[in-house]
Amino acid sequence: MKINIAVNEFASGAIPIGRQGEREARQVVFDLSWMVENFGEGTAALLHQRSQDGLPYQVNAVQDGTTLTWTVTDTDTAFMGYGKAEIRWTVGDALAKTVIYKTRVAESITGDTEIPDPYQSWYDQMVETVGAEAEQRAETVAREAAVDAVSGYVEQASASAESASESAQSAQASAESAARSAEALSGLSAVMTASGEGTVTLGVVLQEG
Repeated sequence: MKINIAVNEFASGAIPIGRQGEREARQVVFDLSWMVENFGEGTAALLHQRSQDGLPYQVNAVQDGTTLTWTVTDTDTAFMGYGKAEIRWTVGDALAKTVIYKTRVAESITGDTEIPDPYQSWYDQMVETVGAEAEQRAETVAREAAVDAVSGYVEQASASAESASESAQSAQASAESAARSAEALSGLSAVMTASGEGTVTLGVVLQEG
């Protein structure tokens, strides 16, 4: 279970992100709605500078609509004392707004242990995120391929059924043509007369009108 810390436009004081060495025990949720209202739809990035760092590093925070969620790791809580967190709000290609908050890491009796490299931690999180997205895309492609294959079989079966139907219709037309020919022959008056030995002459009787 994580402790959620809500931070809005009017937040003051330092954000308590945990004690030294704590990992994924707290989430800081920033409200971005006021930025959207004042500067328009945009993208948020979060930087963090620890108490003993000379430069900030980028945090792998997740933006969802008008909230930005920072899951605090042991990289972020490596040093006790006060640090800084900065939200950078970009609209299009322009940096529209930056906001700086204080952060605070409480002392732990374990003291300083192995200090995680913030850039390596950020890279590892990005790789994990991209890997999950790639796996999801692969599953989607597989499902679409299965659907296409089934659709192809259905279309092939439909085409075969249509071909069989056409063949049946052609056979029926041939039968009807043969029947008409038989009727025509039966309606024709023919007289078979014998002419000479072993000779048969077909005579057609014509009626005068």
